[in-house]
Amino acid sequence: MGNTKKVMFNSTFVLFTCLSVGLLAGCRIETHTEETKVEETKGEEQKGNFVTLEQYDLLEKGMSYEEVTDILGASGKPMMDESDESTTKVYAWDGEQTKSFISVTFKNGKLTTKEQFGIN
Repeated sequence: MGNTKKVMFNSTFVLFTCLSVGLLAGCRIETHTEETKVEETKGEEQKGNFVTLEQYDLLEKGMSYEEVTDILGASGKPMMDESDESTTKVYAWDGEQTKSFISVTFKNGKLTTKEQFGIN
């Protein structure tokens, strides 16, 4: 009788351990898969959203942020704290070349200055 309880306990323990490891491994694979999808998506978004000199040249003083994003095809990266209630906002967009970008400043919701570095 003592051997039967011991064998049953060992079998239950082995089964529980295998199930636990299997479940944990499945969770880890899913997490890794989601992280990979996020990284792939970031890379795809970045490839399609480079600004060109032609787009930069279309930007004019007095344009709204919405008009600028329509021309550039993407939202800019805020260069200031979004919670700052200042009437001045600065956004940047990447160019295709490494370290190339444009910077656009808005005051009271209207474009006041634009700058570019390395945009061809």
